[in-house]
Amino acid sequence: MGIAPVVVLLSNTLIELFMKMEKEVKDRIVRNVLLSLLIYALPVLLMFLYFWITGQKPWMK
Repeated sequence: MGIAPVVVLLSNTLIELFMKMEKEVKDRIVRNVLLSLLIYALPVLLMFLYFWITGQKPWMK
């Protein structure tokens, strides 16, 4: 048994869960997930921005 059946089962479960939710709850969950991804990625994005602005390439040293 591969991972594909597990992914299909999980996606079907999530679809059913979202279909039963109220719109307000669904919107809040989506907003929180997007905010969490932004907060998680922000330090990496800022680091690359700093390297781009200063022209530093510490991986080349």
